[in-house]
Amino acid sequence: MDEEDGIVDEEEPGEEIPDEPVEDETGERVGEVDITLHFYNALNWDKVTIHYWGDGVTGTAWPGEALAEEGSGWYTVKIKANASNDFNYLMDNGTPGNPDSVTAQTANAVIQSADFGSGDTYELWTRVEENNVINGKYNVISSTVRGPEVNGSTVIFRYKNDSAASVYLAGTMNDWSGTSDAMQKGSDGVFTYETELAHGEYQYKFVVDGDWRTDPANPLYVQEKDQTTGAVKNTNSLVYVPGDTTYNYTIHYFNPEAPDQDVSTPDLYVWELGIQYAPTSNFYTYESKDTDDNGIAWLTTNFSVPYRSLGIIGRPTKDSWDNQDDNRSYQLAGGTGAELWYIHGKGIYDKKPVFGDVQKVTASMYHPSMDYTQNNVLKLIVNDNEESGADLVAEAYVDASSLGMSDKIAIDPELLEISLSVTEDTVPGSYSLPITVVGNNGSKADTAVTVVVAAKPDDDADFDWDEAVIYFMVTDRFFDGNSGNNAANGNGTYGPNAGLYHGGDFAGVTKKLDYLDELGVNTIWITPIVENIKGVTVNGEGKDDVPYNAAYHGYWASDFTKLNPALGTERKRISPVCCGTKP
Repeated sequence: MDEEDGIVDEEEPGEEIPDEPVEDETGERVGEVDITLHFYNALNWDKVTIHYWGDGVTGTAWPGEALAEEGSGWYTVKIKANASNDFNYLMDNGTPGNPDSVTAQTANAVIQSADFGSGDTYELWTRVEENNVINGKYNVISSTVRGPEVNGSTVIFRYKNDSAASVYLAGTMNDWSGTSDAMQKGSDGVFTYETELAHGEYQYKFVVDGDWRTDPANPLYVQEKDQTTGAVKNTNSLVYVPGDTTYNYTIHYFNPEAPDQDVSTPDLYVWELGIQYAPTSNFYTYESKDTDDNGIAWLTTNFSVPYRSLGIIGRPTKDSWDNQDDNRSYQLAGGTGAELWYIHGKGIYDKKPVFGDVQKVTASMYHPSMDYTQNNVLKLIVNDNEESGADLVAEAYVDASSLGMSDKIAIDPELLEISLSVTEDTVPGSYSLPITVVGNNGSKADTAVTVVVAAKPDDDADFDWDEAVIYFMVTDRFFDGNSGNNAANGNGTYGPNAGLYHGGDFAGVTKKLDYLDELGVNTIWITPIVENIKGVTVNGEGKDDVPYNAAYHGYWASDFTKLNPALGTERKRISPVCCGTKP
């Protein structure tokens, strides 16, 4: 059986199916078969129910019986059926015993008696896709193999197709090559491919005798839709690889708005940052409550996940998004875990916050004045203690709107410093910038700092980089002003191939200065000018699209004390401009 799509029967639910037994090579099949049917709840139905019927099976009354939840979105049911007859079923979201409760369902599907084979058990994984709908009913997609199988960094892809001659794995893990990773076919008709993948998510398809298909055994997929019509343009299967490392986190939570919360009241929502499609989120409840010397009651939870980049949202009430905190994040810099302190509405810290009143804030500017071409650093000291005052701070911000900036610029609570600038149209003069500092315990202190904005000196000799119009060029590719130095780095280094020198040099730049000036350019940024490795390198025995490479780009430096002879000499540098080099 080819399992790209589930088999859909057009009879209405509950309609009597005629008795049409199927014979195999040994004659009519007699006896029961134990069916284990799995369903992936991709649409997040509140209820998952199966309605089934057919000869040789005690069918269900509409809307059916409930499936048992396996976890990770899967639901399961076990049913005894007659192996001589087809088994008909559909899935819905109804409540057993309530015929009017169904608001969504699949189309009818059938397991043909021939598919049961000679065994007394049969297992099937089924799923639906959001946009795979006919006449308001979701088509069932089924597979007798479950895949992919992921264990740490090891991934085993499986695809069953008795008639296919070749199947290849193609996806983001191999740059969508449809011919590099061949799957091996077993005697049971199952193609298998095992590989090691780094932590992350990967999109893929199977290339079946040249035809690109999604994985029918995988309920995870990514759909590309037309931005105008919303129609699905492409669908890829998706696999998430956790990797071989598990990271352990302890989070202590405190909500200043509900300081006496019990452990059973709030919860924590955690997901992996940077993963766009694969489901990585979990809810965690708190396990203990401990009051510290400052009278702060911390709620603590411990969890382990396979990732270092955490998105975190605290919820004051479990199972409710009311009064949720802002999205918070934490990036584990090293090691295999962290202990964190989370103050709802304030932030997440990797050291325990100190609680005490923020009583006094002193603010100063690093420079006495600044103009619109300069930056200046604002520095704060809390409670006259430059070393430990910052430990009390949850957040700080400055109103720099009088300088043309935002009226609430956040200041790092650990550094208590920030760089400020001023817009060109700000009138020279003295300005007072209001500052607010908020403590971990909710205490608040306000202050202000005076900033002097000076007029920019009118000095023609002082180049204004804010007014620079920069033209970046790969010198060799700009203009050939002296053909005599084209092959200065050896025979074969100059030619039309994309990997060789093309003749651009200092003389060519000099000849085009008027052209650049007409463009409004007043600054030139060129590639490195020092001597580079001479000669050519060969790629793929000279058979690649760019078979030969020379150091025309300037990034294969060999002597930083000499000029690249293909660009010019000490006496024939660019004139009259000064050139800069890209490191």
